[in-house]
Amino acid sequence: MGETTNRRAQIGFDLSVAYVMGSSVATRATTQIAETSSAWPDADFASRSGGKNNRRCFARAFPGATSQDHLAAGTARRLGIYDLRLLIYDFYASRTIIINRKSKMPLVLPYKIATLLYCFNERDEILLLERAQEPNRGFWSPCGGKLKMDAGESPYACACREAEEELGIKISASDLHLTGIVSEHGYQGQTHWLMFLFEVKIKLKSLPADHREGKFQFFLREQLPSLKIPQTDAEKIWPWFWQFRGGFFAAHCRCHSNGTNDWTLEENFYGRTDH
Repeated sequence: MGETTNRRAQIGFDLSVAYVMGSSVATRATTQIAETSSAWPDADFASRSGGKNNRRCFARAFPGATSQDHLAAGTARRLGIYDLRLLIYDFYASRTIIINRKSKMPLVLPYKIATLLYCFNERDEILLLERAQEPNRGFWSPCGGKLKMDAGESPYACACREAEEELGIKISASDLHLTGIVSEHGYQGQTHWLMFLFEVKIKLKSLPADHREGKFQFFLREQLPSLKIPQTDAEKIWPWFWQFRGGFFAAHCRCHSNGTNDWTLEENFYGRTDH
């Protein structure tokens, strides 16, 4: 759906299941018009749908006048239905929104998929980007970007596209080696990430030009500990990248709100060591 100047937008969502007083009610409403309250925890979703407080919007998600009448806000209160929870899929943000009229349940975090490109020059110096955008703004990390999931883009296709957009080089899937897959649960309390770590086999001959994502610089491996790099990179991702370079590793990180992380190395095998 394109941008509109009418802030009371029509929002299409997929209402999969509603729970009313412990009983599940299956619905088949897939493209309903809703108005949301700006008081919801998801202010972004509220602003896209007009920011109006209309408590009857829940009832509109159910087909049939009888269901709508019984689930209207006033009727729900008279019947003592105080625990009305809806699972709504927000197509704009690719995430499931959980709304609880009583307790304002927190949102399910979005799950994002990205690729990272580990590029080297002829001296085996690693290319890093000082990020000018979130996440990890101001930190040094490999370049890369998110998959175009709406287009069904593969991780390899994404990596090739990012190489052209950010590095100015055209590569194919055969120029990539998948060194690692890392999943992060609740990174910074905002997002679940699934990251594909590719080493680019082609050696770079020059430093790529700076662009809106940040500025590039080559570093020796020994210089990395002195750089400002993301916590999860410093803890495990860089050590495992060097340990299994040329091979493969898969790891999972559960990020906690107190700043600590629990790591699991789920699979690994060693590669050649002639780098």
